[in-house]
Amino acid sequence: MQRLGLGLLMLVLAACGAGDAPPAADAVPQSAAKDVAEPGSRDIRIATFNVSLYRSESGGLLRDLRQGGGEQVEAILEIVRRADPDILLINEMDDDPAGEAIGLLAERLGYAHRLALASNTGVPTGVDLDGDGRSDHPLGSRAYGNDAFGYGVHPGQYAMALLSKHPIAEDKIRTFRQLLWKDMPGNLLPTEHYSAEAQNLFRLSSKTHADVPVLVGGEVIHIIMAHPTPPGFDGPEDRNGRRNHDEIRLLTDYIAGTSAPWLRDDEGQVGGLGQEALFVIGGDLNADPVDGDRVNGVETSAIEALLAHPRTIDPEPRSA
Repeated sequence: MQRLGLGLLMLVLAACGAGDAPPAADAVPQSAAKDVAEPGSRDIRIATFNVSLYRSESGGLLRDLRQGGGEQVEAILEIVRRADPDILLINEMDDDPAGEAIGLLAERLGYAHRLALASNTGVPTGVDLDGDGRSDHPLGSRAYGNDAFGYGVHPGQYAMALLSKHPIAEDKIRTFRQLLWKDMPGNLLPTEHYSAEAQNLFRLSSKTHADVPVLVGGEVIHIIMAHPTPPGFDGPEDRNGRRNHDEIRLLTDYIAGTSAPWLRDDEGQVGGLGQEALFVIGGDLNADPVDGDRVNGVETSAIEALLAHPRTIDPEPRSA
């Protein structure tokens, strides 16, 4: 039986009057929220959940949801209802062009606002990425997925989505789905493995990296979402481990407010997060800061660097 887990954190927002500046991003340690909450403050519950709602063929999940979803969907709905997050980040939910699947989930759970994010998974590159000498494998095969921008046997498999009880500022969303891996300074792209053609088009994000502003009362919370590739399923070149490292490093560079020209979103806007922005990083990062894999020659893993950054506070999640 598959075990489902949902990660939660509580964020305390001080009630600000009109014209008041928002608190600094690191003003309130989540782990100490109950001790520091002031009268009039409000708790915001934010969760991230890898729901494994993917199917082997395009449109399969939408078909299942239209028919009710079955035992898997009912279990997921019950978990979410019990946790009752205000904002829910969803990993591994197949995307459909009209966003109908996430709409059906939002309706059944009572969320007023939802967002489906376009993903690199299953989007063909047209070049041989895995070194098997072919780039024309049939849709739906594992070999097809190995030559996609992000592993997926059909476009939109393993995508990300968001449900919220609070309005989403959709005109302010930033995504970095098309950012090229080679454009990150100091990247770990294994140039000995990928051809020059592959290097010139290969995207860093295996799904997407997104900054989604959510309006909570008079505050804006930036929900920063990512689902880096697992650091495995490769060979001695460690292409997935290296990509996982750099995908997480992109998060660190973004919250650091990096202003270098290479950090360009899909709409052409340059630079990272504002220094006064309130944010939460969520998603399935596929990285263990305690005993996870580390790229050879790298002294500090990307997840250790992210957790050690002065703008982040580790909520130290625990579960049975």
